[in-house]
Amino acid sequence: MGFGAHGKSYDGRTNRYMAKFYGCFFGGVFVGLTVDYWLGGAISAYGLYNAIVYIFTDRD
Repeated sequence: MGFGAHGKSYDGRTNRYMAKFYGCFFGGVFVGLTVDYWLGGAISAYGLYNAIVYIFTDRD
């Protein structure tokens, strides 16, 4: 809203900033979710491994 009143150069600059902002934002979200997914999977596998070892290990 109101971008057109400022002329084409302002429009282009604004769009470039917004593109950069959204690129960083969604890129960060994507990387965050991916890392969270793999980290969560690794932690789950490690916990499962520990549980199995705990169950099958003789404990006096």
